[in-house]
Amino acid sequence: MKFSVTPELALLLKTLHAQSSIPAKDLAEKVGKSPSYISKLENGEVKSIQKDVLVRMLSIVAGGGDFFEEVLPTAARVLRSFMEPKRLLSQVWLLQLDVVERTVVIPAAMAADVKAQLSAAGETLSGLVEMVNRNEDSGLPESFPANEVTVVDYEGTPRFTVRVVVDETRVEQAFSKEVPVLSYLAVNDLVFALFRRMRFPSSVGKMPPEEAVIVLRCTASYMEQWGLHSLTGFSHLISSDEFIERQEPLTRSNPRIVQRIADLLEELSQHEAVVTTNQLNAFYEMLQWDPAFALKLVSMPFSDLGEMGFRTKSRLLADIQELIDRYDQLPDLEKRFETY
Repeated sequence: MKFSVTPELALLLKTLHAQSSIPAKDLAEKVGKSPSYISKLENGEVKSIQKDVLVRMLSIVAGGGDFFEEVLPTAARVLRSFMEPKRLLSQVWLLQLDVVERTVVIPAAMAADVKAQLSAAGETLSGLVEMVNRNEDSGLPESFPANEVTVVDYEGTPRFTVRVVVDETRVEQAFSKEVPVLSYLAVNDLVFALFRRMRFPSSVGKMPPEEAVIVLRCTASYMEQWGLHSLTGFSHLISSDEFIERQEPLTRSNPRIVQRIADLLEELSQHEAVVTTNQLNAFYEMLQWDPAFALKLVSMPFSDLGEMGFRTKSRLLADIQELIDRYDQLPDLEKRFETY
């Protein structure tokens, strides 16, 4: 997994490194990188960073100790000291580590209370898990990665969502005191599903905004009642008025994005009608062949290559075509791509 290196993350790493007094050469050796990479990273010249490299680097410069109990809280505290609150949604690395991957201990009294509420509502824990895994409110299909923060930048406003998948066995163990530990996100979404079932038992599909706000705020209050907090204030963040107003459902955003693409294609067609039409037909055929593969391909960040000349772009296209031709020659058994 990779994270974008935001200006705030670069400054955080630079600040923690300076406070640690660890020589750049020593830090580079410990994270398996060169001193020049460390310098570029801290100056915001590196666009992305692997999760394991970030975790190692934070663990070193933040003083060591348990990552989720000591290192990440230290990093979050320093980050908040200089970051504008509105920039939180851009820190995908922090949301992923704090909300999705950090685990919390479920108090025994909370587990008993959840079970009692489920019984009163005529629901079971397995039914609650099924509700969460349907992801009705996010509307994300199974082609989206599970338990991974996804951010969409729509007209300059970041919107984030997660396709949540929880394991029923682990949930049963957590609420039966065998292993009372789950990710913060899993607990939060289970509580959300519980309040949705209690407050709006006949609700099916995506909840109307006015109902979703009620359930989100019930969830935030319940999590706080039992002392389950996130470093980013996640449950309160997503139930705030400002957040609700800024979150336009992706189902409404998608048609606008498609329209913007259509407008651009219309402009191209005025100059190269035949070429544009042929290439669009080829793209349509690829979508029919494997939609997940096609969307993954067009989402690759070619624009990150910057000011690349025409000849270099032509060579890149030739290399891609050569790769396609090579795979077309493979026996069928070797062509099977299961995941992308």
